[in-house]
Amino acid sequence: MNRVDEEKDLTTRLKEDEKKKKIIEEVHNLIKEWETLELPVQAEKRDLIIRSIPLLAEQDRVLCIKRLSEVGIVNQKDALKTVKRYAMEMGIDKDETPVINYAPHLSIITPAQDFIDDTAYVTIPVNICVDNKVKSINYIITSEKQKIRLSDEELLKMNLYSERSPCLNKRWSDKSIELFTNGKENIKISDVFTDIYKLSKSYIDLGNDTWTKYKTLWIIATYFQRIFDTFPYVHLNGDMESGKTKTLMFTAWLSFNGELTFNSSPAYIIRAVHNNHSTCCVDEIERLRRSDDQDSQALIAMYNAGYKKGSFCGKCEQVNEYSQWLPKQFEAYSPKMFASIKGFESSLSSRCIPIIMLKTGNKEIKNRELNNNDKSFQDIRDKLYHIMLTYSLQVKVFYQTIKDEEILGREWELSKPILTIAKVIDNDSDSKFNLYDEIRNHALEIQKLKKEARREDTITPKVLMVLKEVFSEREYPKMDDFWTINELLEIFKGSGEEDFAWLNDEKKQNKGRWLGKALRYAGLVKGRAEQRKIDGKNIKGFRIHLEEIEKRLENCD
Repeated sequence: MNRVDEEKDLTTRLKEDEKKKKIIEEVHNLIKEWETLELPVQAEKRDLIIRSIPLLAEQDRVLCIKRLSEVGIVNQKDALKTVKRYAMEMGIDKDETPVINYAPHLSIITPAQDFIDDTAYVTIPVNICVDNKVKSINYIITSEKQKIRLSDEELLKMNLYSERSPCLNKRWSDKSIELFTNGKENIKISDVFTDIYKLSKSYIDLGNDTWTKYKTLWIIATYFQRIFDTFPYVHLNGDMESGKTKTLMFTAWLSFNGELTFNSSPAYIIRAVHNNHSTCCVDEIERLRRSDDQDSQALIAMYNAGYKKGSFCGKCEQVNEYSQWLPKQFEAYSPKMFASIKGFESSLSSRCIPIIMLKTGNKEIKNRELNNNDKSFQDIRDKLYHIMLTYSLQVKVFYQTIKDEEILGREWELSKPILTIAKVIDNDSDSKFNLYDEIRNHALEIQKLKKEARREDTITPKVLMVLKEVFSEREYPKMDDFWTINELLEIFKGSGEEDFAWLNDEKKQNKGRWLGKALRYAGLVKGRAEQRKIDGKNIKGFRIHLEEIEKRLENCD
């Protein structure tokens, strides 16, 4: 064969290889589409086939197509055409296809973090040297101190199947992983609590030591999120320069797969939660409320549902630009911490534990910037992964047995995971924190405050309506719109509203305090009552404008 013929032969073979590659790609895309189809077979058989798709796709795509065709996919003309082309090009005889022995009992695992029976699993990218190059490959580390490559083949050996593909940053150091798998390190959860608590106190001033302890427990709890049925959101609410962003950053660096979502798209956040179980730290949450695009609305729906495990949000996606749009569900459940200057929707706030952020007077803490190179953060993350795998069974037992007769309903759902971690730490041999009682009392106080807030939600429109009716009827406005406390109380006493009838009872006290609280909650005043000299007497009252009342009423509608 001369040189010209050799070049022609090489060109022909290259074209054939490219053609085969393209056909394989088409078949692979078809398989992805079929994962969402409703097959006309028994649910048990359908689940078995769907679970085996990745294995079949890797071992023999023709067999994969054949199996699916046998259970109802017979009208997919394009699919069958592709199968024939593939079989012809690859020279595969359908009668010679091997028989796959299906695993009889496959458990679905979410590899980023999961707890199945008595075993804990976490996926970590591990650096591997291949041909003098460093590659990052996902490995599952188990509480049994196993290190298993994340692949369908390895998972099937353990009768496991993964439906998700984590895309992770390296947060657990190789050195610590080796110490754990070799059983050379013993770490106590009470010591980890102390480390996080002290580091938090050095960077952040929450003004209340119980809040610092709660936030520390919350960070630890993110490493056990898949054990819990619900996970409480945290809402940092405060003025500018009160430390909200700093607190979010601190939390993201230490919590499980923490993500600062300042500039992340809704599509990215939805997938990070689904695949990585990321702890989302969301700043300026009120900006999302003002957006009306489809992705933002989907993200709001995900946040509303995502405090409870098993909640999903649906989206339509294309496998490629030529395929049809197919429905796909993304899990919404993961820990989330929000920050805002103003409040947000009652539906979302009801899923949150509120933390009021105030500007610190401690100049040293205020000027101490978070340093990502601070070795303390990596050391604590290493310990958090370690206790996740060693304390998971204990956390699971406490979570299943813990009960309370005073914290009720949703407040119990939100309190239970944090109280569980507090109980585990108190139970630790050398622990003398008494965290459980402190956090429980704190939860009871939050429950009381939320109950009062819900009552105010129903009273506020009535407060505004009563004031609007009186203010609108005045022919001449009051000087400087200043109303004394007694004047305002008389307005409510004579309103005829049942909710204000108690003000006519001379034996009732704290009427002035109630008035100030009601006006502040309605957004009509911000601070305490002003004091003015009227007819030679010091009189307290508030400046209230009719325009502000009308504006607030519009927001109530």
